[in-house]
Amino acid sequence: MISFESMMSRLNPHFAAYYRRLILVKHLKFEMKGDTLLDVGCDDGFFLPQHQAGLSVGVDLRPRIFTGLNMVIVQADGCYLPFPDASFSTVLSFDVLEHVPDDATFLASLLRILAPRGCLWLSTPAINWRLFPGFLTQRAIRSWGHQRIGYDPQKLRAQVPTGYEVHLTLWGSLCFRCSYLLLRMVWEVSPSLARMGARLCFYIDRHLRQSGDHIFLQIKRSD
Repeated sequence: MISFESMMSRLNPHFAAYYRRLILVKHLKFEMKGDTLLDVGCDDGFFLPQHQAGLSVGVDLRPRIFTGLNMVIVQADGCYLPFPDASFSTVLSFDVLEHVPDDATFLASLLRILAPRGCLWLSTPAINWRLFPGFLTQRAIRSWGHQRIGYDPQKLRAQVPTGYEVHLTLWGSLCFRCSYLLLRMVWEVSPSLARMGARLCFYIDRHLRQSGDHIFLQIKRSD
């Protein structure tokens, strides 16, 4: 496994992906379990080299492929994953669900390839998610290709069929949302400085008392 510092220099991850990683690793205590890892909607594969796995696979409709990393990138539709049933012990899909027209088929596809006692980590905006200033929200979701602003947490949880253990966490990203436009402008000049700003937002958001606007689901297959 390559070092985190080396990966950062080679992948140059977006500040929003970096912010999300901080939530997962430092707040939710994400741990890679098992020896097969799949990231659906992997983009540049930022999450894949960070965790030890015998097989690390990324799937994306339009992947940004980087060579020299210990992972396989597959161009495919997440609703129709080209893998056998129960073939991955850990499955990731971060901020993808809101982009998919048929989200029920997408979720069923992720669960189909999850191995017994495997774990799926999924994130998506909640229904109350908004950028600051507010008028940017609709413009942003059109630009990003969102099919919907977000989800009701309990309705989303209810979409998971029986036979799975579900842990739902709501994260409040007030500082990050209010700083997004500024961070986006800084990103054009200095990606590393934008990531520093995202890191500061994470620590502020972690200590604020606020309603959750982002959903993180940990879904474990029992059998």
